[in-house]
Amino acid sequence: MAATAAAAVLSSGRFYALIGFEIHVKLATRSKMFSPSSSAPAQTTNSQVTPFDMALPGSLPYFNRACLEAGVRAAIGLNCQLNKISHFERKHYFYPDSPTGYQITQQRYPFASNGVFHFPLLVKKDKLKSSTKHKFVDNQNSFVIKQCRIERIQLEHDTGRSIHDDSQNRTLIDLNRFGTGLIEIVTKPDIQSSLEGESFLRELNRLLIKYNICEQSGLETAVRVDANVSLHRIDTKPDGNRIEIKNLGSFIDVRQAIDFEIKRQEQLLTNNYSIKNETRTYDTNKHQTIHLRRKEDQIDYRFMIEPNLPPLYLYDNNDKQIYGKNFVNIDDIKRDLPMSPLDERKEYLDKYKDFLTAEHLHELLRLDMIVSFHIEML
Repeated sequence: MAATAAAAVLSSGRFYALIGFEIHVKLATRSKMFSPSSSAPAQTTNSQVTPFDMALPGSLPYFNRACLEAGVRAAIGLNCQLNKISHFERKHYFYPDSPTGYQITQQRYPFASNGVFHFPLLVKKDKLKSSTKHKFVDNQNSFVIKQCRIERIQLEHDTGRSIHDDSQNRTLIDLNRFGTGLIEIVTKPDIQSSLEGESFLRELNRLLIKYNICEQSGLETAVRVDANVSLHRIDTKPDGNRIEIKNLGSFIDVRQAIDFEIKRQEQLLTNNYSIKNETRTYDTNKHQTIHLRRKEDQIDYRFMIEPNLPPLYLYDNNDKQIYGKNFVNIDDIKRDLPMSPLDERKEYLDKYKDFLTAEHLHELLRLDMIVSFHIEML
């Protein structure tokens, strides 16, 4: 069990869970990633599209450097290695809301990889093990500092939106969203429970807002989450099989979907059934995950380098000074970043520890405006 020694054993004492995330973040840029169309929400369908957004013959992508700058801010906040050269590629598939027949992404050549994100987990002191490392302690609560490794961060664009008209048995397509800039954050399976998963996503969301990477303060519109959940016997190593739960849209959905899936897999393993690779969705009305497809049935995406876009280049002050649309200075971005939410939390508690409990601090730091008001009052 060496490979799973750090994993949290479930209450049954027979299994442990491993959870990873694929997080799609809508970037707070004024225009789309590959066209000058506005990326702001529109009231009228198909009112914010260019020939490229409609995949008209001869139209070419025009890269928005602000998307790369936002991605670099995220990579710095997640302590990632920034790759000085990265490439766009085409991920081929057919779906009505993608008129090009492919998505432009960075699956094999991302601009950032190998990161680690630290996040606080608020727990009651009487539930802490004596060996647990913890900080920010008061009489009742403690922040346990957890970490999750980041596999990669990649740039890609969003799809259009399908509008199903059941009254006339037809589906309409709105391309206003097509081409909107995204980053996809892929984590390692380091999360061990739904509570950890929710805490990780909340802290990540604070970072994304603080660093002006996305605008909204919740998962509902700016962030979409896919959760990969796998359960294993405590005397075995992970076998690679996992269940992917697609398109979780809120913190509550993430927590409830993971809890349900852990219980479902635990029941299967208890009855000597094996867990097969599978994609599921979460039904918010029934509060359960539902089968979509087996992983073995997924198509070959035929990845290929995007021929109409040059590589992206990152450089710092130690490199030769170069300028151009696809060039971004890492040190310039680092210099302008504010303090991270975790560092802010440490400083805030040290300064006001005589006035705050860890639980109060945890709630105060969820909203910057409340923090500013609280500091002025003190």
